[in-house]
Amino acid sequence: MVAGMLEQSPANRPASIDHIKQQLIGRQNDFVTRQRLSQLRQTVIAQSEIDDPLILDPIKLVGIDYDKGTLILKLNKAVTNKWRQALYNMGNFSALWEKAPENFSFTGDTACIGAMEGEIQQIIEYFKDWLPKANRKYQEIVVEEKRQEEERKRQQLQAEIAEVERRQRILRNARV
Repeated sequence: MVAGMLEQSPANRPASIDHIKQQLIGRQNDFVTRQRLSQLRQTVIAQSEIDDPLILDPIKLVGIDYDKGTLILKLNKAVTNKWRQALYNMGNFSALWEKAPENFSFTGDTACIGAMEGEIQQIIEYFKDWLPKANRKYQEIVVEEKRQEEERKRQQLQAEIAEVERRQRILRNARV
């Protein structure tokens, strides 16, 4: 631009100050776009560690109670809806008739189910058998959700880079 303004022949110099301003604005826009593109390309989608409390310290059976036909299983911490879904969908499991995982009700850190005296120990044993399976299933679900979220962020970043490159290409080829 400076070389153009210093041309010996007035015909080769920019016609007006407005023309020079347009060139400066255009170059500034191009610089800002290149800077943004560089920043986007350097963006790293970090693989974050799983810090879910139910994975770091899985659900365990820590006590039992029985009250008026209801077996109450005390857990080491409250379960989430996602953990319950993992319990319900952990795959094949042995179960007493009507004592399958989906028949338990959960409130905070307790799991309850109606039970007769002769079924109690067997229900407890089944539940103890289900816990590690449910905990593994829960971890699989959380890890997969985290992976999908990271992939979504990568795709979003790639789409943004493509759009900035497209804009840069259009502005570079357009002439005022």
